[in-house]
Amino acid sequence: CESSGWDGDACSMDINSLHVTASGSVLYNSGSPIAGFQFNVEGATVSGASGGAAEEAGFMISSSETTVLGFSLAGTTFDGCGTMIELELDGEASGLSDFIISDSGGEAIDFTYFDGSGGGGDPNVVEINYNSDTPIAGFQFSITGATITEASGGAAEAAGFMISSSAETVVAFSLTG
Repeated sequence: CESSGWDGDACSMDINSLHVTASGSVLYNSGSPIAGFQFNVEGATVSGASGGAAEEAGFMISSSETTVLGFSLAGTTFDGCGTMIELELDGEASGLSDFIISDSGGEAIDFTYFDGSGGGGDPNVVEINYNSDTPIAGFQFSITGATITEASGGAAEAAGFMISSSAETVVAFSLTG
């Protein structure tokens, strides 16, 4: 699953993402404290799960052939980045799916699967991706939790858009239509 573009370090993965290595390490990078998790393992059979930040936080850990579950009865959490848990696998995992990550209030934290492409670059640069069937003549969005120092590049710059940013907002539009 890992590509040559990623250095294999959990801290260089996208924020709020999970990744499983060929050896069964489930890596995480979280912007919020994790109080519980559940996910399915694709491409391999799980024969055991232990260790990592989950075990260090005193989580109860359970696994079936396809699903891994962890939570704390004492209300402990873990956050940051590193190894969430180590899986014993029959076969080589190809990914994780159907994951549920929750905070101490039981609210879901949106996580994605990091496939190993990208990452490992400048940790101060964020790429904004989009998918639209409609031509885009301009856009505006705000960022929370970080300060914008510059906005440039991508399809907006390639299309000749005027791009402007403040500490929290990016605005881009075409002067030529």
